[in-house]
Amino acid sequence: MLYAILISILFSIFAYLANEKLNIGFSLPKIISELRKIKTNWKTISYLYLGLAYILFMLLPLVWGLTFYLQSDANVVVVVIFLTWTYNWTRYIFLNSKT
Repeated sequence: MLYAILISILFSIFAYLANEKLNIGFSLPKIISELRKIKTNWKTISYLYLGLAYILFMLLPLVWGLTFYLQSDANVVVVVIFLTWTYNWTRYIFLNSKT
């Protein structure tokens, strides 16, 4: 439970810092366009914050799911959902595929 809370707090901090530096707001198209710029601008601190927030956002379902289902057989389902979550978000953002 401690790791799940820690990752959630770190995600919130890095998302806030990226929003302050890049002035993205809560607009999903602006966030996606800035995430696509990470490939070329990854050395700047603002895009580093955004990249870390994205990585932590991808880890949230895995960490929270395993927090609650670690002692049961449902942890396999959590891992499958995590892989699906990560694949679909990465494909949507970086490959511009909407299906």
